[in-house]
Amino acid sequence: MPESKPLKAFISYKWESEAHNAWVKKLATDLRAAGIEALLDQWEVKLGESFTDYMTTIKDVDVVLFVMTTKSVQAVEAPKGEGGAVKFEIQMATALRTTGEKVRLIPIYREGQKTAAHVRDHRYAAFRDDSQYEQKLREL
Repeated sequence: MPESKPLKAFISYKWESEAHNAWVKKLATDLRAAGIEALLDQWEVKLGESFTDYMTTIKDVDVVLFVMTTKSVQAVEAPKGEGGAVKFEIQMATALRTTGEKVRLIPIYREGQKTAAHVRDHRYAAFRDDSQYEQKLREL
């Protein structure tokens, strides 16, 4: 029987505060500890390497985890020419899904109340309450 490869997850989030970026890193670390190959730009993009090249690895993953905050939703829904990396990542994931690729897009509510238009009908993981972190991680 062939050995199954670990699930590969791309974590899409907006760089915000040091505390937020540290929370995202903790999530990625915990996913790796659970046997999921979590990709995080903080680890994958070395000095002198391209963030854009890294973002295109979305085409090679099983799931995109979109960490939703007020700022990340604003970025994803920004007008043409604005929004930055997180907007590009969600557009890529959506385009892959539209063309029939098997990538799943899972919204992760971290903060805020607004849902990005790209994922309004998606089942999501709620990580707003840190006291429920371990339970929510198991569900994810």
